[in-house]
Amino acid sequence: MRNHKDENLTQNYRSKAEIVDFNNQFFNFVANELTDRFSPIYSELKQEFDPKNTGGGVSIEFLEPDDYNVNTKLKIKETIEQCLADGYQYSDITILTRSNDNASAIASFLLENNIQVVSSESLLLNNSNEVKFLLSLLKYIANPTDLANHLFAINYLISTRFTTEENIDYFIHKAPDVLGDFLKKHQLTLSKASATRFSLYELTEYLIEHFDLGKNVNIFIQFFLDKIHEYATKNDNSILNFMEWWDSKSNKFSVVIPSGINAVQVMTIHKSKGL
Repeated sequence: MRNHKDENLTQNYRSKAEIVDFNNQFFNFVANELTDRFSPIYSELKQEFDPKNTGGGVSIEFLEPDDYNVNTKLKIKETIEQCLADGYQYSDITILTRSNDNASAIASFLLENNIQVVSSESLLLNNSNEVKFLLSLLKYIANPTDLANHLFAINYLISTRFTTEENIDYFIHKAPDVLGDFLKKHQLTLSKASATRFSLYELTEYLIEHFDLGKNVNIFIQFFLDKIHEYATKNDNSILNFMEWWDSKSNKFSVVIPSGINAVQVMTIHKSKGL
């Protein structure tokens, strides 16, 4: 490669000795398992470390593929509880994820289990599937001809409640009220006409109750209601106007956790690179 020069950094005195030693053994193992083309990339990655800089540790566990997401959340909770038992504080713990969606799901799970969380990216309201589901329902009520809102709501319900549903293609190709037909099949009728009796805030509360979103504490939904109340008290009860307002400002709306509290930090691996 042009202007490319291989350079192996042989010293790492910043990381704990146990971490560097694990990396040395891991990459040595990987190098022996790869083909001749890729093995040299990892074969010279051994680094020296400060033997006095101790206190690190590495643990790798493989979870069953069935219900992997559920098992991952439960394992994270179990690990946090073990860390607390070992004398650590919530603020000593950081969870790294691959994506904002993963971070949002984990942060929401921890909050639901009374574990405080701090995160600048995972706590955005727009990253909550429950908030996105409520938005799709509001859009469906205001503009029932937009198929995208039908499909998001249906996919959410299938993934969370009707996991044995096998006839999604039937509903997708059925016109004109795709979501309405799906809801009727599952005894969840949603009258767009009767929805007009409610104020915007009351309508959202009705949707939360109608689709059992309030049976568990969900801090994202609570903050979403706060934003609807903020809009309605200063503006009007128009769903379309609210959606325009939401689209212009929602990238700044997040669950607010006070700084300086004893809380677990959740961030993506991309965000952590600069730390």
